[in-house]
Amino acid sequence: MKIVKINIYKFDELGEGVRESVIKDEIECITTLETQDMWDEEGRVKPEYKGSNLYKAWKKSEDMLTPWFFGSYVYEYMKKEIMQRVRDNDYFSDGRIYNGAWYK
Repeated sequence: MKIVKINIYKFDELGEGVRESVIKDEIECITTLETQDMWDEEGRVKPEYKGSNLYKAWKKSEDMLTPWFFGSYVYEYMKKEIMQRVRDNDYFSDGRIYNGAWYK
């Protein structure tokens, strides 16, 4: 049997560049995955999303005709939630999320 020791870090213990990358990854997850759930089968915004910060970010990107800034608007409107999410995880030193099972 081998005993392997690895270093696991909280978000605030990561280097600045790694923290920025973790935040960017969280925003990408929100913009690509969570946004898909915002729409019903007819392509309308679901009622539970109408007042959400995610909807506000999407709406601003639509109103400003700047969909390429959607990620920035997500950060602007959801910063508190994003920071809570990234602080809830443990990480390897490179910013990959540690989920309790170690793998290469």
